Amino acid sequence: RQLRHAGATRQIIQEKKTGYRRFEAEDVHVIWQSDFQHTLYLPDPKNPKRNKKALLFAILDDYSRYIVQAQFYWDEKLPRLEDSLKKAILRHGLCERFYVDNASNCSRACQIIIFPVAREIFYENPHCQNIMAERSHP
Repeated sequence: RQLRHAGATRQIIQEKKTGYRRFEAEDVHVIWQSDFQHTLYLPDPKNPKRNKKALLFAILDDYSRYIVQAQFYWDEKLPRLEDSLKKAILRHGLCERFYVDNASNCSRACQIIIFPVAREIFYENPHCQNIMAERSHP
């Protein structure tokens, strides 16, 4: 009753646009999405008395929701993205489009690495919820 009095009917609420773009690839290996996830702390291999944060880098196929490649690293540097992408391509072949967030580790150098691989590269702002990989992390 209070919502109706305020003009918030179901029809009006359902008509409001959401902040997320909805899309889905047409087939397997058309769109791959990637992201780093800060996970848990593990003993540092160089100094076992200290803990170090492990980062998971995952590449997800948009259509099948299959994890094409996932691996833990100690940092978010560009060679880690390159390593995971290389392993994904060797196992599954090339993708047509590659989504990556526009974080500092994905700069101009990222275009040089990925452009020969994928026909299109899409950047999103860091932590943007349009990327499925970003939403899959807790």
